[in-house]
Amino acid sequence: MKIGTDQYNTFDTMTMDCWNDRVYYEGKEFPAGQFAAEILNFAGVIHDPLLERITVLTALVDDLSTVEKSKRHDIAAQLKPLLHDTVSWLYTCPPFCYCESQGTYEDLEHALSEERLDRDYEEKEEHLPYLTLSFCEPILRILVAIYNFCLLIRTFEMKYLHRSKQRNADAFAKAAHECFDEDDSFLILLEQMPFGGVEEFFSYPRVITGFNYFQDENNEEKWKTAQRVICKGAIDFYVFDLMNGLHHGHAPSQCQGCGKYFLTTNGHIPKYCDGIAPQDSRYTCRQYGAMMHQKEQNKQHPVYRLFNTRTGTIRKHHWRGKISDELRREALYLAGSCRDKALLDAARRFDPAYGTKLLTYATPVMEAALSDYAARYSSSLSIPISRCNQLRRVAYLGVEGCDASDAELVKVVCGELNVSAKVAGALIKEYRTLFCARQLGDEVFSVSCGGDPAVACDRLMRWTLLMQRMEEVLTPRELNLVRSYLGIGQPDEVGMTFQELAIYLNYNGPSGAEKMYKAALRKLKKDLHGGAYGRWLSAQKAIRAAKAEVEQAAGHHATPQRTWWEEQALADRFACEVAALIRVYEVLSGS
Repeated sequence: MKIGTDQYNTFDTMTMDCWNDRVYYEGKEFPAGQFAAEILNFAGVIHDPLLERITVLTALVDDLSTVEKSKRHDIAAQLKPLLHDTVSWLYTCPPFCYCESQGTYEDLEHALSEERLDRDYEEKEEHLPYLTLSFCEPILRILVAIYNFCLLIRTFEMKYLHRSKQRNADAFAKAAHECFDEDDSFLILLEQMPFGGVEEFFSYPRVITGFNYFQDENNEEKWKTAQRVICKGAIDFYVFDLMNGLHHGHAPSQCQGCGKYFLTTNGHIPKYCDGIAPQDSRYTCRQYGAMMHQKEQNKQHPVYRLFNTRTGTIRKHHWRGKISDELRREALYLAGSCRDKALLDAARRFDPAYGTKLLTYATPVMEAALSDYAARYSSSLSIPISRCNQLRRVAYLGVEGCDASDAELVKVVCGELNVSAKVAGALIKEYRTLFCARQLGDEVFSVSCGGDPAVACDRLMRWTLLMQRMEEVLTPRELNLVRSYLGIGQPDEVGMTFQELAIYLNYNGPSGAEKMYKAALRKLKKDLHGGAYGRWLSAQKAIRAAKAEVEQAAGHHATPQRTWWEEQALADRFACEVAALIRVYEVLSGS
């Protein structure tokens, strides 16, 4: 028998099964405190529309009970659509949203039918619509319970849970004691509740407890015992779920992005939920908040300070009259575009597996791009505005026809600008001379760009052998854990949290997953320098030692990565490189 499947749940009886820090309702599993956190998004302000709904429904039900028989049908006609809307709203609220609703609408139609109202009036001496009252009373009680619970617990979260420096069971217990037992303002608010006597709030809910037996999902031969909790009132159901969640370190928290309430199940101090951000639907609140936080940090980052310095120079030249207002706007726009493009290029080439932060990696790329921009637009050469506009148009055509030959590009420029082939060729040359900076791109490791092509091969070889060594040392389960946490091979290279890994790999909670991860790292660190990866490291060390030995003997102590050399120096350097390669070959042959 599966846990949570044999429950009896209606508007006047709610049942849940509790097992460790999980609760089961209608066969579905939830973290303890989930219902109490979700219901806070449905009510809780002082002048809530829910309060008006309660007042209107209560008045109509009272009138239906006291008026004479001839007017009951008219009142029932007014009450039926309102009750229908109320029931529909309730089935969007937890926990009723997980229940079947078809039978309730059939009961509604039967209880407010003219035939049933007439029968109750004729059969009973009191002439009361008993079936209608028995249907409406639990609905009204649920509405009052939701209003009272949301108003009080929102206050509890704002004054105590939100300010708590620790988010664990002990801190939550202290907060509950200070709020529910010692806070006079909370007790005054409790006394002033509009319908406080209907569904009264107690920090010790009135429930019926028992036990239920269920089979282990992983082994049907094993049986376990879960606590079964039956609540006769919605306020008791929500309060029990709240206190049960606090007991296990779960508590509601309000998102600083969208303002909605969500449940936290770990010790981290939360700020944002995982819902859609109202500011930008492309991001979650957590992603949008992180992006805004990063923008605030970027204001003090060296890259952005450099960008501000360059743009400040442009504004200063405009103030001194060296450049026109139109050129100033174009220059500022190009500076921003250059900064953003450099960041995107760095992000595309960035590999998080190397353990370097993105901004640390992207800083030199952005500085190079901004330096290129400063070199282009800080030139003392004066360019007429009309000529500048022509060159901008040529730049656009050049981007569109990036794969076209020079002859084809000349034809396109002639057609668009209505100039001769000679003038078009001159415009293309001027644009490339004045505005085209060399984009490193994939040539970032080439010698002509100040790099070494061996670096790319070295990184690829190191990464391949390291992955191979991990597969040799770790068990498949440990390898899956390490790869999933670090994001290796995951979508967008985003790693999973220990909370997610505990569920995904069936560990005993997040702490269990973290312990296994640290144990796997210690195991990998102990046997890392073995196998093919260790031999490759030894070979790299021998190569570096051989090159240093040859360079010292030849009298060269500078690095081999140079862009420009004089002819005689280049010839001497070539001879030195040949000697180094011979020595490297001898070392590798000997090993």
